[in-house]
Amino acid sequence: MLRTKYLQKYLSGMKIGGLYFVLLAGGLWHLLGIFQTTMRILAGPVIVLIGLWLAGEYYRTCSPRRRVAFVLWSLGVVGISFVIEMIGAQTGSIFGPYQYGQVLQPVINGVPVAIGFAWLGMLLASDGLVEWVLRNLQQSWLLRAFLIALVMVVFDILLEQVAVTLGYWHWFDTGIPLWNYVAWFVISLAFAVSGLRMGALPIRAPGLAKHMYFAQTLYFGLVLLR
Repeated sequence: MLRTKYLQKYLSGMKIGGLYFVLLAGGLWHLLGIFQTTMRILAGPVIVLIGLWLAGEYYRTCSPRRRVAFVLWSLGVVGISFVIEMIGAQTGSIFGPYQYGQVLQPVINGVPVAIGFAWLGMLLASDGLVEWVLRNLQQSWLLRAFLIALVMVVFDILLEQVAVTLGYWHWFDTGIPLWNYVAWFVISLAFAVSGLRMGALPIRAPGLAKHMYFAQTLYFGLVLLR
């Protein structure tokens, strides 16, 4: 039993260390301007893999009775967020006038497939951070949902500064509208509330989740320095 416990801690540490190593290396490559073609090719698949990896960690953490709800909620997030982004990109009425570039492949109707998984991955990472902060406090599902949405917006503020540089998307007219962040908050709040009320999100998030938030923030922060 004790050996198993130490093995689990070792494997957990290896996963967290590997996560930081990969994203730190990617950020440094962008900062130094090397392997850029490779980074563009891998951008979409890596976003999908990050979302699936974190979803897998959450699935293992969920109790058996919560797993069906988690799978349904995750599929809903990927599908609904993709549709929202498609409507937003085509009409400019949700986030503002923007258009996706050619970096994140493959693309369906002008929207990268990876975007739905990006929403799922960041929601889970944000939930992991918020749950960790609130762990020793009396939790309210409404407070947790509100903070998840707020943390999502904080991440988007950073992301928007580097997305154009990376070729993910670009904005028309005068730049990033304030409405973009309002929409991010409202959509994130709706996803968080539905996940918590459905029982899809576990009481204790996997330890990897908060590190996923920090590691991705580190990655985009390094790109911002370029």
